[in-house]
Amino acid sequence: KSIPLAIIFAYYLGIENMLHEFNVSYRTADASERVPKDEGDMVITMKDSKLVLTFDNNEQELIFQGFKSYLKLMRDYTLHDYNQKDVYLNLIQKDGLSIRYLNELDLMDAMFVDPVSERLLKKMKEPTHV
Repeated sequence: KSIPLAIIFAYYLGIENMLHEFNVSYRTADASERVPKDEGDMVITMKDSKLVLTFDNNEQELIFQGFKSYLKLMRDYTLHDYNQKDVYLNLIQKDGLSIRYLNELDLMDAMFVDPVSERLLKKMKEPTHV
């Protein structure tokens, strides 16, 4: 089983930071607002708002397509929730995945720079976190 890159990046960064990191143009609309079908390339509806995304290139579109299978579930939570890590367990459980997968993501993040490399980076006055 696998987790889409969109979910992984949103888990690490939060959905709004992810949008900024990938330079995706978007606007926020009220959850009750009707968004015309020709506006934006993708609409993510949440409990309190809608994100109307416009992609500038295929890479952006490819990554954000990972949200497609979760769109119905995403309606149950707010935009603020998607900027926190807690909500992503509920999403991946839809695919039969457990907390173990998110724990592995946390370990990958924490152990990305091994202790020896960290000491060397500090000695060289280089950043040790991504």
